[in-house]
Amino acid sequence: MESKPKFTPDPNLKLMDQVRQVLRYHHYAITTERTYCKWILRFIHHFGSRRHPSDMGNAEIETFLSHLASANQVSAATQRQALNAIIFLYKQVLDIEINDKIAPLKAKRRPRLPVMMSTAVIRAVLKQMHGQHLLMAELLYGSGLRLMECVRLRVNSIDMDRRLIYVRFGKGGKDRGVPLPDTLSEKLKAQLDAVRRIHAADLDDLDLYTCVASLHTKNSSKVACLVKQTGVYLQNNSTPQSVGGSPYPFSSGGRFFPGSRCCSEGPDSPCGGWRT
Repeated sequence: MESKPKFTPDPNLKLMDQVRQVLRYHHYAITTERTYCKWILRFIHHFGSRRHPSDMGNAEIETFLSHLASANQVSAATQRQALNAIIFLYKQVLDIEINDKIAPLKAKRRPRLPVMMSTAVIRAVLKQMHGQHLLMAELLYGSGLRLMECVRLRVNSIDMDRRLIYVRFGKGGKDRGVPLPDTLSEKLKAQLDAVRRIHAADLDDLDLYTCVASLHTKNSSKVACLVKQTGVYLQNNSTPQSVGGSPYPFSSGGRFFPGSRCCSEGPDSPCGGWRT
């Protein structure tokens, strides 16, 4: 079996744009993209921003990582994160092999006690929250969702009948189901009604529904252009989904917690092109 050729970024792009291009090609999470870019920039700035990474090597990497451990007193996990970002830059973007014998000054592992909030404290915190943020916090605590799993929750991922929430592409790209607390049923239904109202307002403001209905016709390119001009994008040029018997196009991305504005950067943006 032939091995898949290695992806090569556009050489006409700036270095950091090449880094982002490779990260997105390999489907890295947006949080990983931001973290890697941050460490790569810190690595370059550490040497005065006068030298291109291709002109540096193991010695400079060791110097930078040792500086993090000695001067900045970073944790071992943070130092390892910086190393992973720099190795990614050299191996995946610049296509330069780095010697595995990198031996910087190691950051010390310091034992830390976990911070655990009592039930009384959690209740006190929840009492200070209101509206959508309160519902999100209750889902985090009651269902065991991670933060971004809650933020990216989709309408069709909530199964009221089985009392389950389906997490798609969670940590490690895995799917799983988590319990839906009975005490949140009414609040979830109210949030769904609010999302429907947002969707209806989007259709009224942008007259988008006719665009969606004809998206797979021979005029799809014109439709896509029209949608782009309005600043609202559809996931994978999809047709509307049906939620509760009502058509639910992706004007708000099918998100259960849609943002207050529409993304203007398009479907290739980190937010996916829908409400943020």
